Amino acid sequence: MSDTTADISALHDFQVDAHVLLTRAQECLSHLDLIGHDTDACDCLLNTLGTLAERAHLQTQTQIADFCRQLCHVLEPQQCRARLHAALPKLKACLSLLAWQLELIDPHTGQLNLDPRSNWPCWRNWNRPSGSCTQNRPRRPPHPPPLHRPGRMKLHN
Repeated sequence: MSDTTADISALHDFQVDAHVLLTRAQECLSHLDLIGHDTDACDCLLNTLGTLAERAHLQTQTQIADFCRQLCHVLEPQQCRARLHAALPKLKACLSLLAWQLELIDPHTGQLNLDPRSNWPCWRNWNRPSGSCTQNRPRRPPHPPPLHRPGRMKLHN
């Protein structure tokens, strides 16, 4: 099997896994919509986004990995979890943006050719004073530290 075929197969596997994880994250949101401050649903959401970030990183989908990490960073503190129910519409918008990004990955090259600032409208929403847990944080979320990238996969045309 050629490297290109293996890379495209790995990309397809990532996309399938990403859609499953995104569906799980959306189910966590639905659960939180019904039962406001459920810690199990909050933990599930954070774990799911963390797993998606890891898998996106391994597939060199940097924008998606960073976006998921930033969501985890915003949702991690306990005071944020206490107000998560009020921020559900904003979080749903962020997950919709994430789903859109997954759909825009080129199936042949693995490239996501989006301006990284396309995520900022979602982040800007987190800073509006409607119960969001980030209203006292800086407008721009900090970038997570770079991870060690032992063997970056390259996709060939």
